[in-house]
Amino acid sequence: MRTLVAALTAAGVSVCLAAAPAVVAQPAAAPAPSACVDLSGTVDADKICRVHTETPSYRLDYTLPVDYPDQPALTAYLTQTRDGFVNVAGMPGSWNLPYVLDAKGTGYRTGLDDGGTRSV
Repeated sequence: MRTLVAALTAAGVSVCLAAAPAVVAQPAAAPAPSACVDLSGTVDADKICRVHTETPSYRLDYTLPVDYPDQPALTAYLTQTRDGFVNVAGMPGSWNLPYVLDAKGTGYRTGLDDGGTRSV
């Protein structure tokens, strides 16, 4: 009986040790790239990203806040809009050129600076 109790105790300790989460040091995650970097824009002193692209067939201007928390969603939306616009501007038979796309994102916040809801 003592052997069985000793074996179960040892097994229980083994299981507990095996189930315990391992603490492994991991490098700090790199910050997510901002929409401004992805859209080839520049950030001014007011923390506003300004994107300007101009060709003979179109002109594109974006302004958006760089501190919006959901940068991937913002980047995806603006990239999709830009790509569709550039596609239409480059179609054969386009007239009344250059086409112009201006998009101005204004940041809104409820609550304190460190909380609340954010939107663009």
